[in-house]
Amino acid sequence: MGAIDFLIVDDDPAVCMLIKRVAKGCGFISEAATDADEFRKLYASHVFGAIAVDLSMPDVDGIEILRFLARSDCKSNILIISGFDRRVVDTAWRLGQQLGLRMTGIISKPIDLQTLRSILRQSVAARKGFEPRALPELTTAHIIEAITRGDITLAYQPKIDVASGRLVGVEALARWNHPQLGPIPPAVFIPLAEKLHIIDRLTDHVLEIALHQWGLWHAAGTTIDIAVNISALSLGRLDFPDLVLAKCEKFQVPQHHLIIELTEGATQQAVQLLDTMTRFRLKGVKISLDDYGTGYASLAQLQQLPFNEIKIDRRFVDDADRSVDSRAIVKSVIDLAHNLGLTATAEGVETQSVLTLLAELSCDQAQGYLIAKPMPAADLMGWIEQRRQTSAA
Repeated sequence: MGAIDFLIVDDDPAVCMLIKRVAKGCGFISEAATDADEFRKLYASHVFGAIAVDLSMPDVDGIEILRFLARSDCKSNILIISGFDRRVVDTAWRLGQQLGLRMTGIISKPIDLQTLRSILRQSVAARKGFEPRALPELTTAHIIEAITRGDITLAYQPKIDVASGRLVGVEALARWNHPQLGPIPPAVFIPLAEKLHIIDRLTDHVLEIALHQWGLWHAAGTTIDIAVNISALSLGRLDFPDLVLAKCEKFQVPQHHLIIELTEGATQQAVQLLDTMTRFRLKGVKISLDDYGTGYASLAQLQQLPFNEIKIDRRFVDDADRSVDSRAIVKSVIDLAHNLGLTATAEGVETQSVLTLLAELSCDQAQGYLIAKPMPAADLMGWIEQRRQTSAA
């Protein structure tokens, strides 16, 4: 493993020396700053792979340093050092993420050496091979060409019943692998398609792929629900339910096996959505509220709009086994869903301890890397067989 420059910002020299000693064994060449002036000088003269920031500095606190790093477009991995309670640290962490920083670890005081080694090694691994790349300006022609050539495809992430472990469905996730530029993130091309007013063309393409694939799985003996993320702009079209139902008929997909996923932020357009969402429900299509907890959905909107499912955002699920606050939020969303007669689904499940907690909290369904990463359609049958063999062993 090659050495990576590492900057430690902490006003306690003893803490700096301790972290430097452990970091050396993890492949870092370290520098330390015990005040703001020293930090700025070192930051200006080096490119650091990782920076550890103490929240409680005497002259300039850690939040001010995070703001400084964000303003300077810092690409380093950022670790937080703190002896404050977890709620303060979690808030600082979320602030760093919202500022666009690459937040990768928390070093709690008093420092546990084994935990520190693990965090530093993860930071090295996260940095390895990372090279930021700038995408050229994408146009309507780029997206239309990608749809026509079949460069925009779908990956499928399994969703299981928490209590039994049984596969209940998949979420279809759009992927664009450009022949020259390589993978282009959905967070880039989907908002762009909305901005360029070609989101309906993209939605039509994605639905065609997903429903066709459902038919192939059904013919092979696997009948599950398939969820497709739909832009609120498409849902705002009064004829959209008719178009979707025509596609279900074309590919012989029973409507009750289709789930339309809508992000929480889109529920702000509640008036425009009432018509189409109600028609979908009347026809048997399910409606899911995605990323619950990150947008602006109110209890009144949950009551007014005919959802079947609430998906709990991964930022709460990820540390629900460690954070009292996250656990309380996850539990309250599960209880809310059940009280409203809805299914509660947890996203971003990556550890067995979180899955166990979800079972204790009576969460209905779950998806995440612990269960399976998004995969090509051809791999799903093999995943099902492997899971069946593992369960039987």
